[in-house]
Amino acid sequence: MTPAKNFTEQIAHTLSRITGVVSGGGNKDCDDADSLDIGLTDSEQALLARATGLSIQNAKVSERRRQQELIFAGDFVAFACVADQHLGSPATDVAAVFEDAAWIAETPGVFAFQVGDLIDNFINPHLLRKQFESQFTIPEEWKLAKVFLKLIGQKLAISVAGNHENWLLSLGGIDFFQEILLSDKTLHDAYEVAAVVKLYKDRNSATSFELPICARHSWRAFGSSQWNPTHAIEKATKFGGRFLVGIGAHTHLGGLARDFTSHGEKGIAIRCGTYQRDGTYARSLGYTAQSSMPDDCQIVVLFVLADGGYFAVAGRDTANSILQSFLSSGLVPAKYLIDVLQEG
Repeated sequence: MTPAKNFTEQIAHTLSRITGVVSGGGNKDCDDADSLDIGLTDSEQALLARATGLSIQNAKVSERRRQQELIFAGDFVAFACVADQHLGSPATDVAAVFEDAAWIAETPGVFAFQVGDLIDNFINPHLLRKQFESQFTIPEEWKLAKVFLKLIGQKLAISVAGNHENWLLSLGGIDFFQEILLSDKTLHDAYEVAAVVKLYKDRNSATSFELPICARHSWRAFGSSQWNPTHAIEKATKFGGRFLVGIGAHTHLGGLARDFTSHGEKGIAIRCGTYQRDGTYARSLGYTAQSSMPDDCQIVVLFVLADGGYFAVAGRDTANSILQSFLSSGLVPAKYLIDVLQEG
């Protein structure tokens, strides 16, 4: 038997051996000596073909996820990593949420990574008591989310749902966050977005600097450490994670960024801060507003330079100072490459 070229061809070949029919029609891809005659009934053959078709479809979707790209043109691009706004919670610093969103919208070269838990959404039956205590209905919380997305607009590059949004997905099969996204450029997933940031210096550049990144709300499958706040992200690179920048949230602590070594290269682990100043979740863990989050550290900004540099800083004021120094030095802030090309 000739080895299949990829997973999709392997599935099709196996089905052909068992049934003598190629999924989707056509001639079988194996000779008679390679066939397995097990006497399938028509209903068994149809069921097997359906299962195989779904498997092939899933394999293609997985392959597309591994090939996602964010393509820009300019001297630098910045990604503001934000999460855990929990709109609907009285403990949320709503002013800070929308101030940061406005800064992203107004600042050239800055785009957003939204990394989960934009709203409270206490629709989980085990937590309905929390919704009864809320001063906002769940539809009102989603309306606040829409206001946030309208403000950021086309600047939302990556969107990952958190456990609070995914309660609706687990109960009703609806990824509502995806339904209300306003930009067709946004890469969205309920759990994880892995992509390569490609930054061309200008529209005529033949080559780009490429930076593989991975964003997910929670990395808890990879454990935790009281000594290393980004332990889980760093550990993920040792278990197949092919990224240099990992972004997470969920911990309800202040934002930070740490350098580490990923596959022999410089890696960055980013923990988004929370906008809940003194919520019941933080109090239940023993965190206070003073100890868990300095005032300006909800947001962490990742900078990528066309010459190959990349680094991250916590705090909007620090990030803004760096941006102003870039602009005063004559560096050109990036735009989506497709927008640059359309400008002519």
